[in-house]
Amino acid sequence: SIFDCADEDLLIGRMDLGNPVYLNGGIDDVSLWSVALSQENIQSYMSSSPSGDETGLVGYWNFNEGEGTTLTDLSGNDNNGTINGASWTGDAAPVVTPVFGCTDSYAENYNPDATVDDGSCSGYPDNGEYSLSFDGVDDYVDCSNGQNLNVVDNFTIEANIKWVSGELGYVFHKWGSSGIGVQIIGPNTEYYSLNNNSLCLWINVNGTWYSFDSPSNSIQLNKWHHIAAIYENGEVSLYIDGVSQEVSQNDDISGPIDDHLGETLGIGGKSVPSNSFNGYVDELRFWSTVRSQEEIQSYMTASVPVDEQDLVGYWKFNAAADDILYDHSGNQSHGAIEGATWDEDVQPIPEENNSLSFDGVDDYVDLGNNNLFNFNDFTVSLWFKSTWSGGGGDWIYLFGRDNHWGFWLQNAGNIRFSIEQPNGVWGNVESEGIFTDDSWHHASVTRDSETGEFALYIDGNFDQDNEDIMMGGEYSSSDLSGEIICDDNLYIGYHPVGSPGWFDGSVDEITIWNTALSASEIQAYMSTSLTGSETGLVGYWNFNEGDGTTLTDQTSNDNDGTINGATWSTDVPPTSGGNNALSFDGVDDYVNMGIEFFSLDLGTGDDCNYTISVAVNVEDLSNNPVLLGNSDLNSGLYLQINSSGQVILKIGQEAFVSTDEIIFENTWHHLIVNTDCYHYNRLWVDGVEYDIEDRNMDLSSPGRNLYLGFSNGLDNGQEYNGLMDELSIFHSLITQDDFDSYDFSIPEYIPDLMGYWNFNEGVGDNLTDLSGGYITPNGISYDGNNDGTINGATWSDDGAPVQPASFASLSVGTVDAVANSAVLVPIEVDLMGESISSVEIHFGGFQGHVDFVAVDTTETLVGDAEWNIEINEQEDLLITGTYGAAEISTNGT
Repeated sequence: SIFDCADEDLLIGRMDLGNPVYLNGGIDDVSLWSVALSQENIQSYMSSSPSGDETGLVGYWNFNEGEGTTLTDLSGNDNNGTINGASWTGDAAPVVTPVFGCTDSYAENYNPDATVDDGSCSGYPDNGEYSLSFDGVDDYVDCSNGQNLNVVDNFTIEANIKWVSGELGYVFHKWGSSGIGVQIIGPNTEYYSLNNNSLCLWINVNGTWYSFDSPSNSIQLNKWHHIAAIYENGEVSLYIDGVSQEVSQNDDISGPIDDHLGETLGIGGKSVPSNSFNGYVDELRFWSTVRSQEEIQSYMTASVPVDEQDLVGYWKFNAAADDILYDHSGNQSHGAIEGATWDEDVQPIPEENNSLSFDGVDDYVDLGNNNLFNFNDFTVSLWFKSTWSGGGGDWIYLFGRDNHWGFWLQNAGNIRFSIEQPNGVWGNVESEGIFTDDSWHHASVTRDSETGEFALYIDGNFDQDNEDIMMGGEYSSSDLSGEIICDDNLYIGYHPVGSPGWFDGSVDEITIWNTALSASEIQAYMSTSLTGSETGLVGYWNFNEGDGTTLTDQTSNDNDGTINGATWSTDVPPTSGGNNALSFDGVDDYVNMGIEFFSLDLGTGDDCNYTISVAVNVEDLSNNPVLLGNSDLNSGLYLQINSSGQVILKIGQEAFVSTDEIIFENTWHHLIVNTDCYHYNRLWVDGVEYDIEDRNMDLSSPGRNLYLGFSNGLDNGQEYNGLMDELSIFHSLITQDDFDSYDFSIPEYIPDLMGYWNFNEGVGDNLTDLSGGYITPNGISYDGNNDGTINGATWSDDGAPVQPASFASLSVGTVDAVANSAVLVPIEVDLMGESISSVEIHFGGFQGHVDFVAVDTTETLVGDAEWNIEINEQEDLLITGTYGAAEISTNGT
């Protein structure tokens, strides 16, 4: 309530309650505020006076006149007082000099002499990885009701939980007549009208309770889950294991949550034994901010830094001793453990990426017999790698259920998928390509049960369907329609009837779906680790156990396999869609790009303007490696680096050499070179323009293919040895500034772009042109399908570092600071999800206000790097991190 005291005088030293009551003593330094000061503010003004212009200061009298009958208001509001009888004295209130430090006796750095807590408390008992086990009856942790826990605006609550009994239970319980609650909803809670086996958030707004829950069965019994509940301006988001959930919301709400300062925080329940959680809890965090999905995923199985901004409570559950659950946030909301017991059962550490290796003699995995693998529509996918070869008619069995359906490798190195109905009707689909090349390949088959058609996809691309090539005796699709039923076990690497066909090679990431996926879905799932709960997914084995004899089904269908002989390996498929490159061996590796480039058939004059942009990392310069070209010694064009590190552009019979030696071994460089084919060349390396020779030249149309890794028509030992990435070819003269202005995520809108290859496939022997097509000024059309064919060059995940032209944003956090004390200020840099080669951050204009003491750059958003910190005489701060060539700068405010 607000009290209207407009008719009452403000009195110092006197109170009128019928008969006036007077102060007998001294008084000094009175301030009146229209805002609630924090503890830190109060402590600060104990030792230093307000300046008079602070926000919310409505009256301030420092009593320093020393004479006269007027007490002056220094706030600027002219509330001067008239002194009646009180006399001036030199016995002023002492200036209290606070002693800053850690005031928490549980902390390792506790300072018993400290009078003001500075938020530095750290070093709480930590004896390893533990959780607390709650019995679902009356166990809980009492974390009291500190002011810091009274979060009424946006918040995030996170925890690791393992639910062991299907009853409703509170993980986070801070409510009574108002507050916040996070529950796991069991199967017997119909009166709540909530989804069974789900995550639920309760909040109280304007005196009304609201609930928000995840889909049914999104929480599984006896399985560790990371849960997160977020409230943001009336909207609720729920995450389970880092995956956003569809939220059932019972009403629209807005505004802050009702004040819940008087409500005690209970973990696992509260003192009233009702709806207590039955299971394990670990790593509980309470934030007064909204955490992004990326932030949630980053710390699902790792501890967060204890000095994170807006972390109001953080219970790590690692003490494993005594009856105290320590709050590591520095806010001292330690919990008293009531009944719950310490346990070593914790969220498992993320598994390494592994595969299984089969010896071709007697190794296999038995996945049992489940009716889920009797199919109508289906998709079966896997990764495999093999060098096996056999005689005429030989084969090895990769994965399937005997002859009823399965993948086979044929003696020629091609892959086959077969289907056989119980009545003996059978059909095949076979790849045209050879895939026993010691490289990882992804194979998928989709089936339409109504038509009987099934199609084979290799490395995400359609290859054949069962109607394309019909073998003798093979039945048509219509004969193969309907459900495929059998009672055979599902095996990896072993054919149980007739010849065993032991598989020789490696296998990873097998999925079985009861639906026919689209080509785009196949491509998306190739490079994504699934959660196991995707719609239609009936079996998923990610091969990441790394030890033991069990291959675990990651779905809830429990189709675990028994490993017989096959051994674990860290040789795994490359990540498609990542920042990849191609590696050339300097002997016989190349990419054939076709005949469409650098031909005078396009015209003359301005029509012959070309620009090449490419990223290279040369391993060995000694053989003067050729990067790309369609030239012999007399006609055409090629791009080369000589043994001194100079760039050479060869056009026709003329070689044009850069003045500077600018290319270094084992270092990524970005080259842009343009030419008008007659008398004009320009060169940029890593964003800097360098001189390169130019004079009269004649391209002379060679009519030959363009190659990466060497030049068509040359055979002189100058093959490229190193990595290559991000190639683009333009039909105009492009400068560095032009290039920096282009958005290559939408290449179809980039002018004059003849071809663009980002090298991010990561698998297969196709280098995809992403340019989207182009028509030259004289009407020649490029369809944007100038894909390259890879010969020998292998994929690498060491792609060229992406260098954004500027930061998406840079923000400096706002923190409460006490005068004459040190404070850690967070600096957040949003790099648009990209890696960078260097960063420079400058902060100026602080002289006389702030002294920079030190800067902590470890584990920042830009990662660990070789950082240089400079603080000049003007107390300006320059932070520079360099791990590449180009420099990126921005100013912080």
